[in-house]
Amino acid sequence: MRRRIERAGTLRRVRERARRMLASERPLTVDDYLRLVDADDLYELIDGVLVERTMAAMWQHEQLNAWMLAALRPYVEANGLGFVSGSRTAVKISDYRARLPDLLFIRRDRAAIITESAIIGAPDWVLEIRSRANYPAEWRSLEIDYCAIGVDELWLLDPQAQVVRVARRHAQGYETFEQSAGALHSSAIPGFWVDVAWLFFGSARPSTLEMLRLLGINP
Repeated sequence: MRRRIERAGTLRRVRERARRMLASERPLTVDDYLRLVDADDLYELIDGVLVERTMAAMWQHEQLNAWMLAALRPYVEANGLGFVSGSRTAVKISDYRARLPDLLFIRRDRAAIITESAIIGAPDWVLEIRSRANYPAEWRSLEIDYCAIGVDELWLLDPQAQVVRVARRHAQGYETFEQSAGALHSSAIPGFWVDVAWLFFGSARPSTLEMLRLLGINP
């Protein structure tokens, strides 16, 4: 109950800021969005409208996201590959659209797309974890958006259906496939892999230290 009250208060605050800032009914731009929304506000910009990011199954979602971040960031840093960020980092899709991916990776040589307030360009790798509240069309729109800006590799994880949909960019377009078991190796993050079963809600996972050792990192 307290969380619902806090979220309702946050939405009212963001909308009030928007009303004060914009006297007209025109759609918000990404620049407007970045001025209106704080780092703790879980709102995306969809066609000029603020949309609350759905976070059903919060505990399991957050535990999985935290586990992935705890394994991926030290791995990337130890190998000098680039930068990892979580769901507080906005990615510009177009002038009127911005997404908040659960996790993203950007190669070191592409650091120029990172700004203080948003990623202005395509991350090299993106992970999205589906919530029970995500409608099929909403879920599909994530893939469309990330592919539109040229993300090299996209993992769309549906823990309830126990499947990962992967989209990989090639010269001729995107290759897509779905995987429900076995090792999933990233094409965008050299050497990084997970067992797909570890990505499903309620599944046993290696500890962070065990995972790093499996990846060849000795903490």
